[in-house]
Amino acid sequence: MLDRAPLDLRSALAATFAVLGLLVGGYGLATRNNAALYLPSGQVNINLRWGGVMLGFAVIVRLLAMVADRRALRDAKPGGASDATTGVAARPGDP
Repeated sequence: MLDRAPLDLRSALAATFAVLGLLVGGYGLATRNNAALYLPSGQVNINLRWGGVMLGFAVIVRLLAMVADRRALRDAKPGGASDATTGVAARPGDP
């Protein structure tokens, strides 16, 4: 029996957004004192803000993936699952 659920698309998506958020946010931090660079955006450090948004999104998606993994593991245990479509509890001996 598997101890873990297989890799979920949400986990890969969260990792991708986390890396992008770190890169964009890191660039925003490194260039935060360069006033000429942020002149076209009205002196708003867009890189730092969007890096934070991407990191926040990555955290939310990863949390959702963790909840889904726990549900999959709980439902995979024998005798501990119920039929989600009908709401009928699983009985011993049911296939």
